[in-house]
Amino acid sequence: MTRVVVDTGAMDETLRAAAFRLTSPDRAEREAGEGVLIAARSAAVPALIEVLQHAARSAAGALPTSPVARAALLVGALRARDAVPALCAVVRAGRLAGDDGAFVARALAEILDGRDAFDDDIRATLEALSTSPDMYTRAYAAEAYGALADLRSRARVQALATDTAPWVRERAQAVLMRLADADARTAADAVSLADFAALVDDADRSGGALRPFLDDLGDERKAVRDAAVNELVKAGRAAVPALIDRLNQPQARARTGAAIALGRLQPPEAAGPLLIAATTSPQTTDERELRPIALRALANCLTGMEEGLAPSLLPLAADPDRFTRAAALLCLGRLADRRGMRAVVAAILEDDPFVVESAAVALSEGIREEDGDLVRPLLVALAKRPAPRLAVREAILVALSRIAIDEPAWRVRARHRVRREIDGGTASMRKAAIVLLERMYGDDDPPPVSVVDELLERLDDAHPEVRVVAASFLARHLEPGFTGAAARLRVAIERGERTVTLLCLEALARHRTELARGVVDAATRSSDDAVAGRARALLQAWPDSVPEWHFSRRPSPQTQATSTTPRPSMTPSQRPTRVRVADDSADVVEARDPGER
Repeated sequence: MTRVVVDTGAMDETLRAAAFRLTSPDRAEREAGEGVLIAARSAAVPALIEVLQHAARSAAGALPTSPVARAALLVGALRARDAVPALCAVVRAGRLAGDDGAFVARALAEILDGRDAFDDDIRATLEALSTSPDMYTRAYAAEAYGALADLRSRARVQALATDTAPWVRERAQAVLMRLADADARTAADAVSLADFAALVDDADRSGGALRPFLDDLGDERKAVRDAAVNELVKAGRAAVPALIDRLNQPQARARTGAAIALGRLQPPEAAGPLLIAATTSPQTTDERELRPIALRALANCLTGMEEGLAPSLLPLAADPDRFTRAAALLCLGRLADRRGMRAVVAAILEDDPFVVESAAVALSEGIREEDGDLVRPLLVALAKRPAPRLAVREAILVALSRIAIDEPAWRVRARHRVRREIDGGTASMRKAAIVLLERMYGDDDPPPVSVVDELLERLDDAHPEVRVVAASFLARHLEPGFTGAAARLRVAIERGERTVTLLCLEALARHRTELARGVVDAATRSSDDAVAGRARALLQAWPDSVPEWHFSRRPSPQTQATSTTPRPSMTPSQRPTRVRVADDSADVVEARDPGER
């Protein structure tokens, strides 16, 4: 701000004397001086500026009465812009007594406008006034910020809108409403400010436009910091170099704000600086708060192709702070290093639900087909009691579905653990369990009858995606002649869902019974051309039909002992065809009843 120099030689001595009467201890004399100044109107401004400068230069308590309040009131009423430097000097010198601060803030609110938004002296003055212990001073400071109306000032008004004093909150909220109305009017007018736009464009090219928001990242007020982060994120990749530079600065609060902004922008080049920020040993509370924030931002910036980061992150996965552990697990889940995934799986068994959920997210993102060594701990976690939360169980199922489980023993255990989730509490869990089980059976290793029965029931599931995966399972694994399958598949087809219907037609083709053939034949008359065409194709290639399975109850031992009727031999339609024999390749032998040969 340009300093105003008062020409005391040209000043009317009467007005000068009247201005200095404001320092008198006598109230009547002060009021007389004030009357002269009011009558002189704008001619009194130089004299008022001089008395304000005199107050700023004087030692604390040197003047009988502070003239600041009355002088500020007058220059504010006169809209005397020349008096702004003197008002700032009074605040800077700390010469505010009693209610002086409120009058100075009120005067600035009446004088300032948008032209003053970039004046550092004015901004420093308003910062001091807005943090005053006097609520009236803070309230008028909100008015002054509203007069500037720039984004940085609005953030400070928002901070004052959460002030502890109700009156301050009301004034600040009123300022925000006025600013919102002004924005609406400006947008409606659509006025082109070519010169201002050119100035802003030049500032953007030089990088200076972001500096005020970068400075606000270290502000003590959360509303100011949040507003700065939002504006830097709006700037996009143009803000990334400056944010990375700010991440290397000593102030922890500013580094935290930079980490938050980088986490939202997700630039891969920020991974290194964020890792350094996260792994630097914290010494203060602010630095301890920075660590988990930097880790979460790092997780957002990782591409999965980075190498050599896991050794630095693994110790943080065992950090005493739960937020740090959780954020470190998210990072490890996005790295290609498999040591990190072992730490993630181990965290699934923790008792802290916040850490476990983060581990579940990391697990669902980071598991690979070749992670066969993780099958055992995943199954242990799935069988844990009390049962893990639904989201965790779902993540485990998704992870298992991505691993190639080739070892027969682990495949059997996985089937046993996963089967109970077919009736899981969420549609996502049921879907994940069915998809996983579909991969675990084959024509040479068919699913048990009870599993197929459960999948037939899932054709009537409330969620359409579960109905689709259930139909897919049956299209791949339903065995010829399975009891009651044709009727259930017909009901599913009658829903009219094309994907489910097409899959059910494939399952009917596997069923190969006359009942199944009749359902497929009826589908040839469907109004859906895709369904009708596929049904006709299946009928043309229909193999020899098989009878549907029939089971008879075995007589009790007592009945066998007293009966004189010889036991009839079983016909092919009565004999179960799903009993597996033990051989070198089988991993399961079906149980037989006692006494059965």
